[in-house]
Amino acid sequence: MDQKKMQKEIEDLIQLDIDAIHSYEQTIEKIEIIEVRRQLLSFKQEHERHVRDLSPKLAALGGKVPRSPDLKGYLIEGFTSLRSSTGTKGALKAMQSNEKLTNRKYEEAVKKDFPADIRGIIENNRLEEAKHLRYIEEALSQKMWETKQPTRRTDMHDQLFNTLKTDHEEVKKIFTRIQETESGSERKNLVETLRKEILPHMIGEEKIIYASLKEQKDAWSDALESIEEHHAAQIVLQELVHLSPDDEHFRAKASVLKEMVEHHIKEEEETIFEDLRQVLSDKRAKEILDGFNREKEMAKSNYPDIPFVTMQPPGVRA
Repeated sequence: MDQKKMQKEIEDLIQLDIDAIHSYEQTIEKIEIIEVRRQLLSFKQEHERHVRDLSPKLAALGGKVPRSPDLKGYLIEGFTSLRSSTGTKGALKAMQSNEKLTNRKYEEAVKKDFPADIRGIIENNRLEEAKHLRYIEEALSQKMWETKQPTRRTDMHDQLFNTLKTDHEEVKKIFTRIQETESGSERKNLVETLRKEILPHMIGEEKIIYASLKEQKDAWSDALESIEEHHAAQIVLQELVHLSPDDEHFRAKASVLKEMVEHHIKEEEETIFEDLRQVLSDKRAKEILDGFNREKEMAKSNYPDIPFVTMQPPGVRA
């Protein structure tokens, strides 16, 4: 692919993400369900990161980086705003249309002859776009707008647990794709996607969620066990990140990590969640949810420099 064509391809992808950002802004404020609004906000932030990651590549090629929606973007934004005015169902349907377009463009782009560094960014972005569309289509199929809003006490705790479960399910899906793909490059990209998803989640859990249990002896004992499980999983993940996807040990190591993480998730959802329900008041559950989201997004914003947060033995961490 010559330089001019490459410029145009990358510029179009950036423009697509900018248009998506503005559509999400129109949608999020119309969503009545807090959990859906939170999830769409995280998707908007991922679109913003796509722009940040691709913009230097376009500039290095001598291209001009778009800064605002184009005419098509303004038309999409208006359409999204109109459909979103009908509430959560209309907003989700509008975003489904937008994400189908974005997914298709990224799927086309990843097949083109980009240099390896640009191709890696496009592939990571494509995987995130697929995640966005999956969530929106699941929310539509489940008719989430028909779900009765729980009482305030249940609402605060369930919002916290549902947030964690959403992350857990996404990690499980990544592991499944790692196992199923026959492409070495896709396995490598999926492991990087796993790192980007799982480490910020662990950081938020350790700094905010587990820390909230420190004053309760039995609950803190459960939290310490979970921290040790994080530490062990991160060691294996670090090894997997640095292992060639064609190495004969790759699939075995990925399988071991999957088993470790799924065991951890099961224990957390059965034990830690109950500890949190017993320990946290309504107000405190809301504070913990906000703190977890804040820490996770802060860690994600540092990508690719997200640290393996438990490199030193857990017993000596600050």
